[in-house]
Amino acid sequence: MKNEGSTQANININAKVGSNKVLTVKDEDSIFIKEEGSSYLKRLHPQYGTVQIEAGFEGIVYIPFNSLSNKSISNIESWGLIVTSKENDKKKIIFGDFNFIDSNSSLKKNFNSRYSLKGDAEVQIPTAGQSISDYEFVDNKTKSNISDTGTKVEYFVDEDEKGISIDQNGRLTVTSDAEEKTVKLYASINDEVIEEFRVRLFKSWTLSASEVDGTLKSIPQESEINNLSAVRAKFFGKESVVIAFRVLCILILTGIVGFYCMWNKQEREK
Repeated sequence: MKNEGSTQANININAKVGSNKVLTVKDEDSIFIKEEGSSYLKRLHPQYGTVQIEAGFEGIVYIPFNSLSNKSISNIESWGLIVTSKENDKKKIIFGDFNFIDSNSSLKKNFNSRYSLKGDAEVQIPTAGQSISDYEFVDNKTKSNISDTGTKVEYFVDEDEKGISIDQNGRLTVTSDAEEKTVKLYASINDEVIEEFRVRLFKSWTLSASEVDGTLKSIPQESEINNLSAVRAKFFGKESVVIAFRVLCILILTGIVGFYCMWNKQEREK
């Protein structure tokens, strides 16, 4: 398949088996793609009956019909591709070389895998410090983390993303430098399949909210706190201020000693 359009293509496939049965890929199933020149499969998840193929994609699209047995294949009466688009949106898509995948193919183990991503779809950008969110891939049957069963999972993010990072345990860290937008995060499964998931980063509403007296409700940035401390340190560090403080201390001490001497003298005269 080659998507020569400037926008994504939403596609699906159906196969008519018998007179009253039509098979198609459901939202809980998966479609795999492999871009030309890449050694990785990329797993896509259908939404509302279609899967999104990005503009400029050129490669192979794998659509596993796990419910099709050898007997069912022989009963296919017709099949077709479904492409949906917005009104007046022009598409240029090239299809060719349609084949069934051999049952002994090494790709089968990936097609039969059933796991889901667990984690927050939205993460708030902190006004100070960090925001933390954990992600993991869970087996749909056992409900356990697939990493615990020997599956190799490596998380990563685009290098040019500012203010976000994710470690190999799936822990996403967002700092106040991050931009308000939807970011793409990735996971490599057994060095064979790439999982892409998107997280929306949003700012706190308190950034623009104010108290009755007009002061902001948001927590001040670290740089603002440092600037305030620097101003105070600069003021108290002036030589004239230091000398005045010392003179004041000496006067107070002298006054206390003088008062004590006068009081002590009066007590003796009584």
